[in-house]
Amino acid sequence: MRITFLHPDLGLGGAERLIIDAATALAGRGHQVTIVTAALDASRCFADVHPDRPVGAVPAVTVLPPPPLLPRTLAGGAAAALAAARMTALAAAVVGGVGAPRPEVVVVDQVAAPVLLLRAVGVPVVFYCHFPDVDVEASLRAAADHGSGGGGGGGGGLRRRVRALYRSVINRVESAGVRAADAVGVNSDFTRVAYERAYPGAPPSAVVYPAVRAVRVGPQQEPGAGALVPPVEEGGDAVNAADGAVPLTLLSINRYERKKNIPLALATLGALLADGSPRGLPPGLRARLRLIHMGGYDERLAENVELYAELAARAAAPDLAGRVSLLRNAPDAAVGAALATAAALLYTPTDEHFGIVPLQAASAGLPVVAVAAGGPLETVVHGVTGWLVAPTAEAFAGAAAKAVRGAAAAAAATATKTIDNRAASAVVMEEGGKGSRLKGDRRDGDCGDDDGGGGGNGGGGELVAERAAMAIAARERVAARFSMAALGRGFEGLALEAAETARRRRAAAWGAWLRSWWGG
Repeated sequence: MRITFLHPDLGLGGAERLIIDAATALAGRGHQVTIVTAALDASRCFADVHPDRPVGAVPAVTVLPPPPLLPRTLAGGAAAALAAARMTALAAAVVGGVGAPRPEVVVVDQVAAPVLLLRAVGVPVVFYCHFPDVDVEASLRAAADHGSGGGGGGGGGLRRRVRALYRSVINRVESAGVRAADAVGVNSDFTRVAYERAYPGAPPSAVVYPAVRAVRVGPQQEPGAGALVPPVEEGGDAVNAADGAVPLTLLSINRYERKKNIPLALATLGALLADGSPRGLPPGLRARLRLIHMGGYDERLAENVELYAELAARAAAPDLAGRVSLLRNAPDAAVGAALATAAALLYTPTDEHFGIVPLQAASAGLPVVAVAAGGPLETVVHGVTGWLVAPTAEAFAGAAAKAVRGAAAAAAATATKTIDNRAASAVVMEEGGKGSRLKGDRRDGDCGDDDGGGGGNGGGGELVAERAAMAIAARERVAARFSMAALGRGFEGLALEAAETARRRRAAAWGAWLRSWWGG
């Protein structure tokens, strides 16, 4: 089946990751798949779709820039209306066979307006809903009203009325587009409930979870990525050499958008470092704490620029200075390296629609601290693969402290094994390879218990075991529920449903025409 995905901008985000993975999974099932997008920037895209990737790589990507008369915004406004117009223009090009043969099924996400055109010309359409646009707008409007105090003079009232009229038109178009789809998929049960509330009478939706693929692990530093782990400060509390003197890193991954609540990650680090913190981390562990935030960043978006500046200012404050790295558009290899070495992931958004990052962490065996609302309720099992807590620095710090203790114990156990193995190797060499002395040294040092539940570790073995069990449970859950195979089956089912629904609609239309003709 020829399947085309329409997506506005293949940047760095969860929606883009899902579309790329879905297209790849469908291609793996034998379908001819193309992603058609209006924008692809080599400096902020996933490696899978980078312009310099090998010729013939899957999935195929076609970039069709919209007409110059359709910019992203007009004087910083009208973004939603222009997005609808740009995507409709993209759909018209696809229907006309520009860039690829006319598809048998089109998958649309994020902007539903082009579904109306595709339905009018008889192309079966799947609409994949990351979250209802009308609900997103309501949330953003509430946040804006809260930030401005909800007041304002007569001018503000007029602006609100104009804005309300503008959004009512956009919402009507969006709702009509969703209802015109032949099949609808959503990314979570949380989104399914919001979809049914936002679009009564729309086609029933099927939950098709995003998939997780192993994130490629690369070097600790890559061109343009910056140092992944800030160096341990000279002076201050001594770091136990048995722990490898490595930083204990808390990781945060989200686009530089206010709704992602990134300041909570910095506040969590601050709470862990505060004198007299109830979290009870010893000075040696606090001295090693670091935070890395990685996120998609678009210098064209004022929100991204402003938020980054605010975060950088907070990171430079005396209590956090030298402990925070803010990375923009980090490559996949850098993200993989961070996931492989961090103590925990701090996932800070509230009511996130789904959130692929906690699953990437789970795939890497990394415990997750997330807000107990929205998508994480479906991706994080409290106390098993991570912790679901309130969106406060104290709550996050309490869970993060558990992860930090576990990571420190695991690092200490690894370091102890390394030291013991080196000592044992030296004994073997000294004795000409005789195993009797090696056995005696191991017994004398009692190193067989160093990573256990007692002995010299003082309970560190329990922490290591708990962390290992959490990693195993997280990986098993990802493999069972969020695989590429399941994603491919889900989208294939949506495509087949759309094609069958369109076929039945055409047959019904022909039947009605024949009945009217025969009766006339």
